[in-house]
Amino acid sequence: MKEVHNLNVCNVNLEYYIEDYVYIYNPKNERMLQADQNTLEYLKSYNIETSEKVEGLERFLFGNKKYNLLNFKLLTLSVSTKRFETLYKIENIKFFKYLFLCLLIIFGTTFPFVIKEAYSFYNSNSMNFNVYYLLYIYIAQLFIISFHEFSHYYTYRKYINSNNMRFGIIIRYFFLLLFFTNVNYMRTLERKQKISIMLSGIVGQMLLGSLLAIVYFLSKSDVILYVYLINCIIIFINMMPFLKLDGYWVINLIIGSEDYMKNFKKFILNRQKIKSSELLLGLVNFILITAVISSGVYWVFDIVRRGIN
Repeated sequence: MKEVHNLNVCNVNLEYYIEDYVYIYNPKNERMLQADQNTLEYLKSYNIETSEKVEGLERFLFGNKKYNLLNFKLLTLSVSTKRFETLYKIENIKFFKYLFLCLLIIFGTTFPFVIKEAYSFYNSNSMNFNVYYLLYIYIAQLFIISFHEFSHYYTYRKYINSNNMRFGIIIRYFFLLLFFTNVNYMRTLERKQKISIMLSGIVGQMLLGSLLAIVYFLSKSDVILYVYLINCIIIFINMMPFLKLDGYWVINLIIGSEDYMKNFKKFILNRQKIKSSELLLGLVNFILITAVISSGVYWVFDIVRRGIN
């Protein structure tokens, strides 16, 4: 496991990770610096009164946080990861390894049967959706999404030993409310490890899905069925290779691109070379982003219009 170290520079708490380069992260303004050992030594001996000022480093240390309106962070939280070691020990027990494998198999085998039940239930006259179900579904959805993000960081922490898990809520493309978790140093990992982290959220949801399927077949509860379907919808949405969801980063690895949308923008604005796969994915992603923003604007205007009338 690779270690993330801490460094305090003039009351600014930094984190750094040493690989081929030195990666230094400032949690206060969320800036990441790719540097060398000399830069790290400079920061370790930095004195605000006597050290020679380097504009880029001054901005990194004391500059304001960068804001991106298309990816706006509403809330960022940090929790200690000290108890993760206990979870890893439990996970390595053979019984739990086989249990997790069995749960994944159960999800795969029960999925078509639960969907068939849901379809039959939808077409029957026995469907009875109570308003208070919405509260249960909303709470369950928050838990599912939180568990999804926790699964990402849990897997990431196997490869990068960091003392703090940072996560929160963002608004993407003005109208998509999403959760996120901070995996700063994932770029330094091997391809297999990156894929493991990217897919861990979906795998975590599949484990939840298997438990929901078992509970549903035992109870035939309408609420459990709705929660199961919500869980599956979130899985399939995250598998999409667009909108910077999990599938977006997986497809980047598959086509050998760091960020196909960034390359698409460079192609449009600067006429830089681009792969055909990046061009196709970029076009579809642009259409989807436009659809999200347009739908959101229409929804806002519709609410305002109804309020005026």
